[in-house]
This record gives sequence, structure tokens and C-alpha cells, in this order.
Amino acid sequence: MSVIQLLINKDPNENKEKIIHFAETALESSRRAAEITKQLLTLSRKTEVNNIPVDINQSLKHVLKLCQNSFPKSIELDFKIQDKPLMISADPVQIEQVIINLCVNASHAMTIMRSESERHGGVLKVDADIIVADEKLCAVHPKAELNKMYARVTVKDTGVGIPESILDKIFDPFFTTKKMEEGTGLGLSMVYGIVTQYGGFISVESRTGEGSIFTLYLPALKEHEKLNMIHKTEAIIKGEGTILIIDDEKTMTMIAKEILEECGYEVIIANDGWKGVQLFRDNFSKINAIVLDLSMPGVSGLEILEEMQKINSEVKVLMASGYIKDVNLEKALAMGVKGILHKPYSADELSKKIHDLFQ
Repeated sequence: MSVIQLLINKDPNENKEKIIHFAETALESSRRAAEITKQLLTLSRKTEVNNIPVDINQSLKHVLKLCQNSFPKSIELDFKIQDKPLMISADPVQIEQVIINLCVNASHAMTIMRSESERHGGVLKVDADIIVADEKLCAVHPKAELNKMYARVTVKDTGVGIPESILDKIFDPFFTTKKMEEGTGLGLSMVYGIVTQYGGFISVESRTGEGSIFTLYLPALKEHEKLNMIHKTEAIIKGEGTILIIDDEKTMTMIAKEILEECGYEVIIANDGWKGVQLFRDNFSKINAIVLDLSMPGVSGLEILEEMQKINSEVKVLMASGYIKDVNLEKALAMGVKGILHKPYSADELSKKIHDLFQ
């Protein structure tokens, strides 16, 4: 909302790049909000969701961006995001919904839940890692399985804290410590429902006047489990040749690489657009096709496409995008890309799209 208000109040003659940045931020936030709303409806109808391998670190990046654009400046955001993928089996929008709910609650605990005489603001710390359940954890959490790997996500705030007398009620539907106009009481209940749906569990520590720590434990994927998920129900189409994948999201490139190698292709990876151009320039004689992300930091997929076509005007390109309706996709098709791949994609979708490039 704040970003849209800025856009409305902006002088159209001001810096065009800044206005575009605000518009893109608003678009990203609205897209995520629409997806989360869809998931709320899905949950209320108890519809089965389709799980895919999800990197918690990518989820944290999306949540951080939303927090940066919507939380008061009095809240310091301290997100520890690892480079190494931290994989679970889940619906990515639901996982983001869980983390967003906890972050919003933390924000409220440091602002609107304080009295007017208290200083508003504080520190929100979020991090994630992998742990193996030991006897100590299993003793505290009966749902934990001994020696099982869990992705642990910790959300810590320096807010008003939760009285010990109500800690056991906070996950009950419609229970809330906020004023009626400040919350519905469904947030933590939804968090609990989603986490338990995935075989996970939650711990809460809190001290009145000092803050709270919410820790999520979600079953982590091992390498062979991740590959099994990718191929379990999908009829992939085999092929041969060398594919260049250009995408700044390391998780997407990692999964795409595994899928295509299983299909029989050789795969070259670039997590930066200009690096992708250089790799293509050095290897264009053996690269048969390119999977190119439309939106990357610092450069658009259209710019990279143009550079690729200067090197080889006949290059076969599949443009990948997380946006179903994007005018740049139409531009890409007009520039000669051979197909569009909507993210997140499944193994059969990717293998079929690549196969179709060579027909």
C-alpha cells in the first residue's frame, strides 16, 4: 500500500527509473499477495496442495523484500540468508505465508502493541539452518523424529513479549492479544496448521518486555529425496545436446540442471546475465539452446537476448518468467524466442519445452 501511495503522489516528470522501481515493487508485492490469498482459500477448502522442492533461503529473500517495503523504518531487519540451498518439500507460497505471518506479528509486537509512552521499534532477526534431531529435542517435542534432518527457521523480535499464562493458547483459532482492529487471531493458527501439515512443529520462547522467539522445524530434503520428488510422477522427455541456463536464482538453476541432465543433456550454468553472454560467446558452437530468465538484477532478459543474437542470430531461446502476463514476454516472442516457460515449472514441463525447441 505504501509503495502505491508513493506512486500516486509522484510527479510524472520526476526520475523515470525511480517510478519504474516503485511500480515493479508494487507489482511484486501484489502478485505475492494474490498468491497468498489463493492459498488461504485453498486451505479453507482443505484442497490438496502440490509440493515441490523449496529452498528456504529463497523464501527468506522474498519475505525480506516485502518487509523492507512495508515495515516501519524503526524496525531493524537482520536476515541471515545462506548461499547453500536449504531444501524442504512444500508449497513455496505457503512457506512464505508462514514466515510473513511471524514477521508481521513481530513487527506489531515492537510497534502498535507498545504503549504511546514506549519507544516504538526494535530488531527483527530471521535465520535458517539444518539440524539433526537429537534425544534432547525429541524429549521437548514429541513430534520430532530421532536422527531426522530438519530445516530450522528462527524468527526473533525485541517486542513486548507474550505472558507465560497465555503461551499455550496463542495457536488457538481467533485467539489474539491485539485490539480488535489490529488483528483477527488467525495468523498463528494458520502458521501452526501449515507447519504441522508438512510434518513439522513449532517452539516458542518469550519474556514479557523482552521479546519472543518462534522456531519452526520442517522436515528437510536429502539429495536423493529431492531427485525422487522431481521425477516421481513426471514423464520426462529424453534428448541430447548442450543447454545454457541463465538465471540469478541458484535454486532454479540447480533444479533445472538436475532435470535436464536426467533427460540426457549437458548443462552449463550462469547465475548472472552478463556471465551468461560470455559463456555463450566462448561456447556458442556447442550450445544448442538457452533457458533465459526474463527478470534479473541489473539487466533484463531482453538485453541479454539481444546480445546472444549478435553472437548467433539462429540461437534457440526459451524465456522463463514468474509472471504469467508480462508485456516483455510478448516483446521476447517478437524478438524471436522459441517459447515461454512459466516459473515454477515441473520436470515434464521443462523437458517438453526443451524438446519442442528442436522440432
